[in-house]
Amino acid sequence: FPLRQYVENRDELVAEFIRLKGRGVCTSAECPSCPEKAPALYRCLECFSVNLVCSTCCIQMHKHNPLHSIEVCIITLLAVCTFFQRTSLRALGLRIQFGHEDGSICTSPEKGPVKFAVIASNGLHHVNIDFCGCARGASVPHWKQLLRQRWFPAT
Repeated sequence: FPLRQYVENRDELVAEFIRLKGRGVCTSAECPSCPEKAPALYRCLECFSVNLVCSTCCIQMHKHNPLHSIEVCIITLLAVCTFFQRTSLRALGLRIQFGHEDGSICTSPEKGPVKFAVIASNGLHHVNIDFCGCARGASVPHWKQLLRQRWFPAT
């Protein structure tokens, strides 16, 4: 794709960048991913999809990508999405389960440290974690549950 095409269409290029900073293709205020049609206020800056989704769908979509960067649409008094602000999957209620590499739900999760931070290639993330406390993984130490998901200690 020659760079010349971008130069020749620079006004449209700028308009597309502005469009991406706003709601983009999302013309509906309802979540396109769930039957509840909850308010679509969240978007991921790293997923391929540019759709806005509700908090429940955002959490569901990121159970296996818990370190993605999320933005929330800030609504003004006029009920209009004015701008996007950085938020976190932790703020939405996501809990990362360790000890169940297959993604199954632990029947007896043990809450991890409250101030658990992860340094990833896209920044610093404060996350809520749960260790396996059921018969399946109770004998596996917490540090080993982290290593089995490729989370390595930094301190």
